Amino acid sequence: MLYTMYVCMNDRTCFLCHEPIQETRGNVATYDCGHKVHLHCALQRATQMHTRCMQCSVDGEVTPDLGQDRQVAIEASTSLAIRKRQLKPPASMSFWKRVWRYVTPFVPTPLTFSDYMHNKTSLDRLQRLGFTHKDALHEGVRWGALASKYTPSDLLLFGFTWDDMVHMGVQTKHLKGFTWAQLRHSLNLDARKLLNTDMTLSELAQLQLTAHQLSELGFNWDTLMSMGADVNTLKSLDLTFEDIKLLWNPPATQLNKCGFYDRKQLQKAGWDIESLLPQLPAMERTGGRQLRLAF
Repeated sequence: MLYTMYVCMNDRTCFLCHEPIQETRGNVATYDCGHKVHLHCALQRATQMHTRCMQCSVDGEVTPDLGQDRQVAIEASTSLAIRKRQLKPPASMSFWKRVWRYVTPFVPTPLTFSDYMHNKTSLDRLQRLGFTHKDALHEGVRWGALASKYTPSDLLLFGFTWDDMVHMGVQTKHLKGFTWAQLRHSLNLDARKLLNTDMTLSELAQLQLTAHQLSELGFNWDTLMSMGADVNTLKSLDLTFEDIKLLWNPPATQLNKCGFYDRKQLQKAGWDIESLLPQLPAMERTGGRQLRLAF
C-alpha cells in the first residue's frame, strides 16, 4: 500500500512496470492527466484495449500522448496495412461457403468487414487491420447495421461521407445521434442533400432542428411549401409564428394556403390564436379592399 502511494507520487517511476523512467526522447508516454509511463509499457497495455490512466480513474477519459513521431508511425503502419489488403484482396467465397458461415454454430474466423463488425471489433482496430469505409460499401453493409454498433463520431473518423451514407440506405432516424456540428460541418449537409433522400416534413421534424438551423441549411419558404407545409406540419417542426415571419416572412396569400386564416384548422393544430391573430398580415382584393378573415 505504501509502495503504491510512493510510486504514484514519483513522476520518474513508471506505475505500469515500477521501473525508473529515463527521460530520453521517444521513451515516454504522457497521459492527459500528467502521469508518465514508459512508451513501450503504454503500447503494451494498449494491445489489451486499455488506454486510460489507471492511476486516475478506471473509466477516465484521459489517453496517453504518444508523441508526434509515434502518431506518424501509427498512421504509416495503418496506410501500409490498407495497401497490403488492396494488393492482396481476400478470395471471394462460393455461395455454399457463405451460407455455411451463417448457419454453422461455430464462430468463423473473421475475414471480411462484415465479419469483424458482427464480432463488435472497434473501427480503430479495423483500420489498423487495413480496412476502410470502402470495404463496407463493397460488401453492401447497410447503414442501419453500422449505426447500431458504432457511434456517429467513430463512423465519421473512419471516413464515411454523406454520399456513402446515402448509398448504404441512411434513414432519418439514423441522423438523430449526430450533433448539429457533425451534420452541418462534418457531413456538410444542406437542404438540397436532405431533399434528395425524399425526406418529408414529418421526417425533418424528427431531427429537432431549430428554426435558425433550418434556415442555415437552406430551407426557404418555397421549399417548405413544396414539402407540404401547412398549419399541421409546421407545428410538428416546433416553429413559432415569430420564427416564420422573422426568417421567411411569407406573403398573406401563401399563409392562407397553409391554413393560417382558418380558425378551426389552427385550433386543431394547436396554435395560440390570440397571440397569432395580431401578427397575421391583412389580405387584400385587387381593388384594395381588405378581405374579412375566416375567424
